[in-house]
Amino acid sequence: MSIESELKYGDIFGEIAIKFANGMNLNDFCVRHIASYSPERFDAFAIRAYLGTETIITVYAKDKLHEKPDAGGDGMPVRKFKLNSVPFQELLSICESINFTASADKKLIEEMEVINR
Repeated sequence: MSIESELKYGDIFGEIAIKFANGMNLNDFCVRHIASYSPERFDAFAIRAYLGTETIITVYAKDKLHEKPDAGGDGMPVRKFKLNSVPFQELLSICESINFTASADKKLIEEMEVINR
């Protein structure tokens, strides 16, 4: 399973892609670290990590019990799980690879012309 996301926060912004190792996925991480997490009820689809004066890993999961068929523009019901006692290395331990690009310029990599190939 892979996760791709665009980040726009702080002095630089960019994109990140994570490939999980050994067939694991974000739900597996949640089962390990969130006591109230059940894959039968939740489906994790996004993760945010803050690394600074403290480490905060936030997971967003779709709540299957509150799904509304034909929601017609209403937001998707999600549950936010905030983990501030899980070391970032725990997340890294289930990753096969992490690929990211960050830039202080507002230009996207696709818009640049590399001249020293």
